[in-house]
Amino acid sequence: MCTLVCYKESKFTHLISVVSPKFFAIMFRGKQFDVGEKTTIMTLFTEGVAPKEIAMRLKRNTAAVRKVIAANRDLPAFTSPPPPKKRSGRPRMMTAKKEERLRKFLLRNPFKTAKEVKAELPGWGNASVRLIQKTCQTRLKMPVRAAAKKPLLTAAMVKKRISFCKKHLRWTEDDWEKVMFSDESTFKLINPRAQRVRRPAGVNRYKQRYVVVNVKHPPSVMIWGCFCGIGGRGSLYLLPPKTTMNSVRYMEVLRSHLLPWMARLGATKFLQDGAPCHTAKKVKAFLKEKNVSVMDWPGNSPDLNPIENLWAIMKRRLKKLPNISSLPLLMRAIRIMWTRDLPISLMKKLARSMPTRLKMCLKNKGQMTKY
Repeated sequence: MCTLVCYKESKFTHLISVVSPKFFAIMFRGKQFDVGEKTTIMTLFTEGVAPKEIAMRLKRNTAAVRKVIAANRDLPAFTSPPPPKKRSGRPRMMTAKKEERLRKFLLRNPFKTAKEVKAELPGWGNASVRLIQKTCQTRLKMPVRAAAKKPLLTAAMVKKRISFCKKHLRWTEDDWEKVMFSDESTFKLINPRAQRVRRPAGVNRYKQRYVVVNVKHPPSVMIWGCFCGIGGRGSLYLLPPKTTMNSVRYMEVLRSHLLPWMARLGATKFLQDGAPCHTAKKVKAFLKEKNVSVMDWPGNSPDLNPIENLWAIMKRRLKKLPNISSLPLLMRAIRIMWTRDLPISLMKKLARSMPTRLKMCLKNKGQMTKY
């Protein structure tokens, strides 16, 4: 049975439901008493307030309040009660041995999901997927990360990369500034809006203003460009829409866009990748005829060509530009960005990063680097 008891404190009247001690213990069971609560209990007790009423006011178990009073009754005056003892807590489900087995399993199988770990790793079948995820993140320091995407390298490619790095390992940053880096890249007409959106609660997620529109085959334009650290940007050539680079067009680009800029900027070496149009016999003969010193390229090594980083920077910035809704607008934005928004200091920094790239490649035994 429940009765109602009223007591007055200051100007307010409190109505409290008095229940059985067992029910009260369940309702008001909670964490340990901190120093502040213990001090309040002892202060009220010395003022003559009954333990049961103290428990009502603090919404605590009466028996627990009596224990606090009994433990601190003999303390000297004006002395704070001791802090609560640290509890051991609930025992952990997984032992250090099982965690070590999980760590070794993930080192052998880094792409396994928590659900697959639960199904395949002995001893972890009774654990929840959430527990496995938390263990990997907090205990093993092996959270899920986005995997980097890099080109596939064959044994022959790795050997060529190592040979290239060793050959130019003694080059200084000043030497690399005199290299004219070149490459082609395809820029697609993409939607400039972000992939994440802030949508109010209850609003249809498929409402037009909250949807990122995808085009199955977006219009694109291929561009060729070059730069060197000593002089900055070179020429930029935009291919006609729906066309790609071939040997005939590439020779014209070299004649009208590369040779004048190499002389103007003071570049002494020319670096290009191993695309078929770059390595055609007529192209090689043309470069030899013009006395252009072409560096040997290991192939399939975008991390060793700084102009790849320049393309990535441009594409990131283009995503943030509004109102690029047509191919002519995209081509215009590319020209403006190339001539106005790319400082010489950026290109100098990219060129002077080559010694670090070579050392990192050798350290990785010819495999891909962070660049």
